[in-house]
Amino acid sequence: ADRLRVVNVGAGLDGEALRIAAALPGCEVVELDLAPVVDAKRLLYAAIAEADDALVSRQRALLGERGSATDDADAQMKPDVRNKTVAPRLAVGDARDVATLRAALATSEQPPGCVTVGVCECVLAYLSPATAAATRKW
Repeated sequence: ADRLRVVNVGAGLDGEALRIAAALPGCEVVELDLAPVVDAKRLLYAAIAEADDALVSRQRALLGERGSATDDADAQMKPDVRNKTVAPRLAVGDARDVATLRAALATSEQPPGCVTVGVCECVLAYLSPATAAATRKW
């Protein structure tokens, strides 16, 4: 496959998507959930981005205080500080309604050869057997 996309259905406030995005650079990670959950997650990811910026700025300042040039400071930073957190794409979808899941992914271009892996870690347990079967088939 030329490209990989991981779709977490009913992601909730789980942080697995952040770990996947960090472990698989270039992989499109999409979290699908109900609108209130997606809204909360957007706020969380914004806070993470703000913290990343502050951490990078502080580390640059500390390294700069030691007499290093800014370019040297970037080279001296730990990789987990230098590389900002890559937040997954958030999309609204309801695991009880496959049409909303399809619609949520329709806004994402899937290049030829792209493999999509679906993750339904806990959400299926909350669905009726028929609905869970339809979501798995999707």
